[in-house]
Amino acid sequence: MRAEIDYAKSDAAALGWAFGCVLASMKERAHAMIISNGRISRWVLMVEWLVCFGPLTWLWCVAVAHISGPDAPFVLLIATTIGSLGPLALVTSMLATLAGIQRGLWPIAVWLAVGYSIAAVLQLVDAIVNGGLRLQWFESNGSTLVLLTILPLAGSLHLLHILGSGRKNAPAV
Repeated sequence: MRAEIDYAKSDAAALGWAFGCVLASMKERAHAMIISNGRISRWVLMVEWLVCFGPLTWLWCVAVAHISGPDAPFVLLIATTIGSLGPLALVTSMLATLAGIQRGLWPIAVWLAVGYSIAAVLQLVDAIVNGGLRLQWFESNGSTLVLLTILPLAGSLHLLHILGSGRKNAPAV
């Protein structure tokens, strides 16, 4: 790949080639993981959990800090309650990854996946009805949907998969 980049005709062609190389390496890595035992290193999972659940957890922390104010709107209480899925998901995923705890986390992971699925459907319905994604406090170009719903949904589904594979491979008690 390094040798072939020298033959690119322009900077745009070189950038396209580099992007294609990154995609090819990611595809090769994913293929190698599927063929092998499918295990992912803990530090990669920790980064995944932080990316998937970190933004919602941070927003929840900000909402909790402002909820006690005298001029806090009632809708902030609702958002804080729903947003509590973020820290719950982050703690659950970190427990499963760092401490290796899997017992008892399956029902939590199921509820997280259901909660994020409902949130995604509600936000998409709201976007269709209102002609664009307008969350309660700010307009969005879609990044809000991705950060606060799609990434957490993907992370919770992956956590569910990991915990589910642990349940299947667990010895009978």
